[in-house]
Amino acid sequence: MSKKKIIAAVCAAALVLAAGVWFFLNNRTGGGSDAVFVQKVSDLTGSMAVITDRYSGVVESQESIAVKKDNARTVAEIYVQVSQVIEKDTPLFRYDTQEAENSIANTELSIEENNIRIGQLNEDIKELQKERDAAPEDAKLEYTKSIQDAEMQIKTLQLNNKNQQAQLSKYKNEVNNATVRSEAGGVIRAINENGGYDQFGNEQPFISIMETNDFRVRGKVSEQSISTISVGQNVVIRSRIDENQTWSGTIARIETDPDTENNNNYYMPAETASSYPFYITLASKEGLMLGQHVFIEPDYGQSTVKTGLWLDASFIAENEDGSRYVWAAENGRLKKRTVETGELDEETYTYEILSGLSEDDLITWPDESLQEGMKVTENLEMPAEGM
Repeated sequence: MSKKKIIAAVCAAALVLAAGVWFFLNNRTGGGSDAVFVQKVSDLTGSMAVITDRYSGVVESQESIAVKKDNARTVAEIYVQVSQVIEKDTPLFRYDTQEAENSIANTELSIEENNIRIGQLNEDIKELQKERDAAPEDAKLEYTKSIQDAEMQIKTLQLNNKNQQAQLSKYKNEVNNATVRSEAGGVIRAINENGGYDQFGNEQPFISIMETNDFRVRGKVSEQSISTISVGQNVVIRSRIDENQTWSGTIARIETDPDTENNNNYYMPAETASSYPFYITLASKEGLMLGQHVFIEPDYGQSTVKTGLWLDASFIAENEDGSRYVWAAENGRLKKRTVETGELDEETYTYEILSGLSEDDLITWPDESLQEGMKVTENLEMPAEGM
């Protein structure tokens, strides 16, 4: 049996038990032993609120962005502060570029010197080639070796220039991208200028940003109650200020490691027992604010608003021909009232009443001792002492 059915069955049983007790007490009252206790249909349908567990929760960002810095570089200026709300592309901090700028100047000078030297060597080669052409045969080999040596020097300088150009691009990139910007809008959650590590030994990011594009709800469940929730379970998010304001969601993840903080189960005081975080994906975030504290309830249908009249199935009796009826009050007397029913909601164990009954009618729980024509009363009198 599903959790919804169990809850509905418990509620129905409680309602039936209460009706039976009222009926029993009424038949023991002096002067009213033949009067049957009846209630308004609207009171009965309104009493079927589902009792469920409730947990505390807070609205937070769906994801947190970790902005790291290059430990080999020095941060010159930080543009943001903790709790500041930022937009996408907002400047976060800027690296010191003085060293890179000096490297650019030195590298460009080195490349220029290499190019000058390459030019000189090319002129030397041309002159050596002319002299070799005019030299006797036994002297040509020396000129050839000199030319080859100059060509080798040119190749070395060209390779050096290629490496220097790569370094130059790196230095220029450092200067051009010295300002680090946010990849998304959000709220600055932390700035760790001195670095450090978290409680799990992970290196802390330089800046942590809580995204505000997508919300989720982070709840806590006690060690004793963790078995009552599961991943994929539908939940109701309820405002702490206005309990009629609700949102729907689904449990996306339940942590297996306990939280370091005390348990915040709504119905249980903070104790030494561990509590476990769980996260809810929202169907809609409209009306929610980042950091808002809420209640979380497993969804047993308590937030569903139905149209029409729905009555607990235990108040509906059935004739041999399959037609259904209720025991209703008419002119102060009890009478069978034929009703037309629609579908049975198995989750809440209620029938939709299509015709034959209204919210203002008075009915009682069916019992074998009931007979048409019996007197009815809306007053539940307690038996006198000693009776």
